[in-house]
Amino acid sequence: GWAQSGRPGLIAFASQGSDASHPTAALQIAGAQTRRLGVPAVLDWADEALAEDIPRMLRLNLYRRIAGMAGRVDPVAVANWLAPHLGKPYAEGASRLLAERWVAKDAEAVIDWVTKANPKNEQENLLRIAFSRWLARDFEPASTWIRAAPPGERYDPARSSLALALSPRKAIDEAIALAAAIHDDALRRSTLQRVAASWYQRDPVAAETWLQQSELDETARTEVRRAPEKRRLRPQDS
Repeated sequence: GWAQSGRPGLIAFASQGSDASHPTAALQIAGAQTRRLGVPAVLDWADEALAEDIPRMLRLNLYRRIAGMAGRVDPVAVANWLAPHLGKPYAEGASRLLAERWVAKDAEAVIDWVTKANPKNEQENLLRIAFSRWLARDFEPASTWIRAAPPGERYDPARSSLALALSPRKAIDEAIALAAAIHDDALRRSTLQRVAASWYQRDPVAAETWLQQSELDETARTEVRRAPEKRRLRPQDS
């Protein structure tokens, strides 16, 4: 098909479509070019293609799809390619797709990249995504890594993710301790509230005893106490 041809004018042809067509066009083009050229040649191709005057939605989705597809093969090369574009509106979401793919190859490397190379206002969400993926793929190494990580705000989102993962596993003491160690006030309190809500569904007496001496305000405590009721009212999975 046209997306697989690699013929000149491919981007110009896709640019003629509507905004609604651009995500699909970008997916097809990025996939075909990555398979046809390989990495890093597709990154060189992308530099030329994305330097053209093309519609915003097509540009945005090409950055995302190339980051995700080429990132499966050579995430370090893609990270270097993305470096000048991090934090720019036209590349929004590309870091997330790269991080999701990179975790499967080297979780510690992607977490280092997230916390050092990306804009600070994007790090919390990216770290939460990357670490949650790592926990889901390989719980023991991920949890061991964050337990040994140095204290500090840098790893707060990962500590929050582990605390929330431990709570359903009934490791409530460690979940509470991890949540309490979070430096950011808003994230610490929201994590404590979610851990406590999970606990309250299993052991309301013990959870209430903890709640009375916790740092959570009365509004948050009320939400925790309502957790069992909310669970009962939630539609059952079919």
